[in-house]
Amino acid sequence: MDVEDGTSGKMAYVFHELMMWHNAGTIQNITGFVEPTKHWENVDTKRRVHSLLAACGMLEKPQLVHVKAREATVEELARVHDISYIEKVQVRSLDPFNGQHMCGDETSFSPGGFKLACLAAGGTLEALKAIMEGQVSTGYVLCRPPGHHAERGEGAGFCIFNNVAVAAAAAREVYGLKRICIVDYDVHHGNGTQHIFEGDEHVLFISLHQDSNYPLHSGAVTEQGTGNGE
Repeated sequence: MDVEDGTSGKMAYVFHELMMWHNAGTIQNITGFVEPTKHWENVDTKRRVHSLLAACGMLEKPQLVHVKAREATVEELARVHDISYIEKVQVRSLDPFNGQHMCGDETSFSPGGFKLACLAAGGTLEALKAIMEGQVSTGYVLCRPPGHHAERGEGAGFCIFNNVAVAAAAAREVYGLKRICIVDYDVHHGNGTQHIFEGDEHVLFISLHQDSNYPLHSGAVTEQGTGNGE
């Protein structure tokens, strides 16, 4: 879409304190003599980024447009996730008696975690909305939990809902975009995003990652889509 006058150079910035409260638990293995320590997906790195933006004055720059996160709806999540999986996370999140809940490989959350995962996905949707409505030309969403490992029917690799996939699906269905490109650069393969869109000719997914890191044996150069997505 054409960027309206005055939006060039402006960036949407999405941050919500509640997303920093996402708790993935601790890393420990008593039988393997691994002392309990912080989970790899902890709040420190995200807080550091936000604090740096505040300390250097970037948060006060007019080019940075603060966009409020909201919770994604079940209908918005269901564009890329199975209803049964969404409901499973929702129900487990309501259980206050279990300190940590699992929803997939290496993916845990504390009571109330469903709300935080919905904020991460919804914040991404709000950044998309700001761009599509011409308020800004780009966006950055500093969110937790992350998303690119989450599959249609289960979480994976610390990811509950696939935030960027939720946004890409909205770009197609709500805003009518015909062609979308997702570039995923991370040490890990973006397996969830790939599997969600690998048969979709409207979405090009490119993952730049270390070979066979996580998930193991995933993301080979020969994986070039399926069906209409090839």
